[in-house]
Amino acid sequence: MRYCLLAFLGCTALPAQDVPILGDVPILEEDLVTKQPAPETTPDVYVPLTLWQNYAWSLHQAFGPGQIFATAAGAAIDHSTNDPVKWGGGAEGYAERFASRLGRVAVREDLAFAVRALDHEDPRYFPSRQAGVWKRVRYAAVRTFVVRNERGGTMPAYSRLLADFATPFIAQTWRPEPVNVGREVRGGAIGIGVAALGNLSKEFWPDVRKKLLR
Repeated sequence: MRYCLLAFLGCTALPAQDVPILGDVPILEEDLVTKQPAPETTPDVYVPLTLWQNYAWSLHQAFGPGQIFATAAGAAIDHSTNDPVKWGGGAEGYAERFASRLGRVAVREDLAFAVRALDHEDPRYFPSRQAGVWKRVRYAAVRTFVVRNERGGTMPAYSRLLADFATPFIAQTWRPEPVNVGREVRGGAIGIGVAALGNLSKEFWPDVRKKLLR
């Protein structure tokens, strides 16, 4: 349950306005996703990201306000359960847990970007144009494993799969417990599940937000 909550917070706590960083490169998902015309007017026009924009995307995924909030919340949960025990309690223990979670996210995004730089994946989520809840759910689930490439076609999401399964092993090098293959593989599977929940949030949250604003 805590992973579902953190995934939702990380995907929906982003501000709607433009937030430029590192020069004039916009990094919010609303800014990086190509503005899509209405399906009944003109066809979809795909504009790929530059390498710099692709890297800016990773920076935002690791250090954007929504992700920082989710990281802080996750560290608070770890702190409340004293996980790991050797880091103790108090402000120092929480700081170590927060730094560990932040480092884990940063490692994951660095790995994902390195793969994308080689195979030219586009990390953005492009909402479905299909009608019907279940069709959109299926579309969002499939897009956990399939992404666009710079030519506008589709390809396997190698960056996500590699980063999600490699990160738990790397992160364990600074934690006090020894590496446990089964646990780290489960951590990678949880990462994939969190990504799927994130896609569902991106697919349906705009609709929910419109209804709430009404």
